Amino acid sequence: MMKLHIKKQNFYVYSEGFFKGFSNIKIGDNFSALRGLRIEAIAKQNHCDETIVSIGKNVSIGDFCHIAACNYVELGDGVLIGSKVLIG
Repeated sequence: MMKLHIKKQNFYVYSEGFFKGFSNIKIGDNFSALRGLRIEAIAKQNHCDETIVSIGKNVSIGDFCHIAACNYVELGDGVLIGSKVLIG
């Protein structure tokens, strides 16, 4: 069973968001993202044992951003990401 770990409140993703690997994605309070967001925690593919995408509190992400991890990616609290950014 896959779950997206959304902690508490104010979670907003424009309707075109895509998430893969829900059980390995953790998102804090006051998260917002515009259209075209992709977050992928790619576990067991490429022989990765534990994959985590961790996003802190008060994070805003612009249009068409892609965050992908085969190991570990962390965005701390208060992060602002502009449009068309790839993190992986």
